[in-house]
Amino acid sequence: QIQVKYPVDQLPCKLCYFDKSLWQVLRQNFKLKQADDDPVVKEYIKSYQANKHCFYTTIARSQMYMHYILAAVLQNDLPAELALLPYVESNNDPFAHSKAGASGLWQMMPSVASTLKLHIDYWRDDRRDIVLSTEAALTHLKSLHKGFAGNWEYAISAYNAGQTRVKRALRQEPQAKKHIWHYSLAQETKQYLPKLLALQAIIANPEKYGFTLPEMKNSPYFSTISLKRNYAFSQIEEI
Repeated sequence: QIQVKYPVDQLPCKLCYFDKSLWQVLRQNFKLKQADDDPVVKEYIKSYQANKHCFYTTIARSQMYMHYILAAVLQNDLPAELALLPYVESNNDPFAHSKAGASGLWQMMPSVASTLKLHIDYWRDDRRDIVLSTEAALTHLKSLHKGFAGNWEYAISAYNAGQTRVKRALRQEPQAKKHIWHYSLAQETKQYLPKLLALQAIIANPEKYGFTLPEMKNSPYFSTISLKRNYAFSQIEEI
């Protein structure tokens, strides 16, 4: 189970270097093996370069959530790259909803959300709750990582495709391949990890790829409060 204490009074020590930007903390805690020399990853780097306006818009949208998400990732000793998955999943939009029924920043399907004890009904969808959905997503990723004997490539791909599909692909093609996206998986899954690793490459060395990352303050953007009953947003402003 993921444990998260937030905000600033109980942050992980890795986030407490307030003279460093969040980008510095992020890149210093990258753990996934770089693949910027891989042709597929290169294509997604080029795609981000060709669509810089969308890249910067999505990064700007993450300003509200990145500090919390990175705090949750680092508190649980997970690769910092996982804090970038909402970029790939939802363009950092907590209200994103797919045709297949996935919703929220982490684009969880109802079945997965239910297993992780997220509440979904007409009035409330915990997949849109930044705190609850982040804790659930990281719990799920941690479980997948364990299920694939510590292989993050397989675990991250399984977050997109499901554990059964990834295991089936590995079983059907027993000869080990260099990367998971070389196996027979759905096109979306083949693209999934390369998109993340392209982001890793750009954030690790933005100047190399012609990017100037906007300031990302290393401080909490939000805190949480408990409400004892339901309120309209207009009413919350008056509390």
